[in-house]
Amino acid sequence: MFNQTFPKELIEFVAKTGFITKETWVKYFFAGRKPRWTHQAWADLARRGYLMPHPYPRIENIYVLNRLNRLVRDFVHGQAARPPAVPQIDHDEILNHGLLRAERSELISQWISEPELKAMGGREHQIKRAGRITKYPDAIVYLPRTIGDMPIAGDKPIAIELELTLKSRRRYRQIMAAYGCMNHIRAVLFVTKAPVIERAIKENVIKTYFPTDQIKLGFMRLADWQGNLSEAAIEIDGKRQSWADFSGVHSFRTEGTAAA
Repeated sequence: MFNQTFPKELIEFVAKTGFITKETWVKYFFAGRKPRWTHQAWADLARRGYLMPHPYPRIENIYVLNRLNRLVRDFVHGQAARPPAVPQIDHDEILNHGLLRAERSELISQWISEPELKAMGGREHQIKRAGRITKYPDAIVYLPRTIGDMPIAGDKPIAIELELTLKSRRRYRQIMAAYGCMNHIRAVLFVTKAPVIERAIKENVIKTYFPTDQIKLGFMRLADWQGNLSEAAIEIDGKRQSWADFSGVHSFRTEGTAAA
């Protein structure tokens, strides 16, 4: 059904995130090609009917899924993220770039974005407080945990929150109290743009119930998220750790070696 020209990896990405910018496409999906073909190849994605321009007419060089295309519809099986609101695009692109780098560096094995969780009706990952949905995580990531060459089923994921602007103290207390009840995650990682945001989150963790003995709580600076994640520093309980230490990948791979 899907011929060699059908861009499966690209369509899968847009189905997960709801959109793709030309910058993301060039950097992560068109890398290594001849630059003179870039404009034509980008335009061809719409000409062939796979993607279409963002519905907001003032936005340029952003495509979304063409849900009327039969190949696209069959490929996503009717489950695809909706395009985010225009003010959300910059936030989501920063998040998505880090997730792509982590995946391609094999720091994570799978990731699910907030728009994808909404499209899937991902009830398991809804952040609830007093029976009401507070929000979804910005992303859920799964680790490359194996025993020998076999993946371990049922491993707990890590929630990622990208914080570019300061929220109200009340909002942070709601979020942290809700996360404290999510016993199916192993950790929450906040990626913060400014120290004042990190301080606000930490202050409100103290004021609410959050079981740090059961769920790790880490903080990463935005500059590290946008760089080499394998060398990024994560602060937890006042100490700096690597991604591998924070996520527990080292211990997973040790288990795998011993089991083998």
